[in-house]
This record gives sequence, structure tokens and C-alpha cells, in this order.
Amino acid sequence: LEDIRLYGTGGGLTDEGVRHLASNQGLKRLSVYEADCAGAFLADLAGCPLVELSLKGGGSAQTHLQDEHAANLSAWKKTLQRLDLDSPELGSLGLEAIGSLEELLRLDLNGCSGLSDADCVPLQKLSRLTHLVLRDTGAGDQTVAALAGKLDDLEQLQMGSEALTDKGMESISRLLSLDNLTLEDKAVHVTDAGVWNLERLQRLRYLCLRVPGITGEGLAAIVNMSELND
Repeated sequence: LEDIRLYGTGGGLTDEGVRHLASNQGLKRLSVYEADCAGAFLADLAGCPLVELSLKGGGSAQTHLQDEHAANLSAWKKTLQRLDLDSPELGSLGLEAIGSLEELLRLDLNGCSGLSDADCVPLQKLSRLTHLVLRDTGAGDQTVAALAGKLDDLEQLQMGSEALTDKGMESISRLLSLDNLTLEDKAVHVTDAGVWNLERLQRLRYLCLRVPGITGEGLAAIVNMSELND
């Protein structure tokens, strides 16, 4: 089998159960949902040529991926192209491992609420990344400053935290390949002045602003963005 999806249906799916997949050395895509896993099984799967990995909670289950186990993600630095995680216990060690994934194209960390702005800086190493979701994380000014000028192929960005300010908006405006941008309502320090930076993003086709500090004056900045559809 190359593609396996596991559903814990409200929990009960643990590392002990998932690690039995290690005998399947041809495994390329693994999705584990509604699981009570800490990620210990990752070490057992190191010999599998994973291209896609999703480890998420849901329902009454909560993913508790620990940094000590997330470090094993570096085993797929030459193969992994898509990674979806939502553990609030993911931290700096895990992000260092993720930053080593040379082939990664899509990264979704929505729900990894334990990540600070500084924790996310290693993502600047992901030079091939096209899609990045940082909703419900602490990613802000430091993160986007690190990404600007490094992620030349980034097309989609979703984020929003109290650590994002107008200074960070200027950094976002230097991600010139963006065609899809979502800023969430936790970005309470972004103002109209910050939104005016977005007029530099001439490839932008989709823009979603849930930011409470933006008024009609700020929205006037996007009027001349010719490619914007929505």
C-alpha cells in the first residue's frame, strides 16, 4: 500500500497502533485523523518514502505531537512534499526539523497554537514552499520578515496573530509571488496603514481580511489591484 488513511473516530488511535504500519516500506501518503498520538511512531516509519503526512486531531481527540518526536520528521527531508499538523504542543525543535524538509511544497500548521513568532523563523529554509497556513499560531512580524526574499514561490499564505503588525504587512508585501492571502481576526495590531502595503502584490487574486482594525480607508488601497477577483 502506498496510501493509507486512518480515522480514530473520537480517539483511541495511539502511537502503538500506528507504528504497526512500519512493515509497509512502500508507504508514501499517510493521514491520521482523530488520533491520540504523540508522534512516537514517526521513528518507526523512517524507512518509508513518505511524500505526504497528515497528523490531526478532531472530534474529542487531541493531537499531542511532541518536539522530541517531531524531530524525526527530518527523516523525510528529501521526499516529503506536504505536511499537515495541528498539535498545540509543537515547538521550536519541531520547527527546526520542518525547516530541513527540502522538498516541501505545502505546509499547514493551523492549530499549532504553542508556536511563537520566533519559533516559525526556520520556515525561511523551505525555498520550494508554495502554500503555507499559520492560522492559530503565534506567527507574526518576525516570521514574515524571515520569509520575505526567501520564499520566492509562495502562492498562498494564511495567518493572523497579535504578533503581526503594520511592520509585518510591509514584509508580506515583499512576497511578490502571492496570489492568495488570508489574514485572521487575531491580527488586532494591523491597521489601515499596513493594508496599503498590499498594493505591491500585483499577482494577488484572492484576498480575505478579517482584521478588526481595518476601515474603508484601508480597503481603498486594494482598488487598483488589477488581478484581484475576490
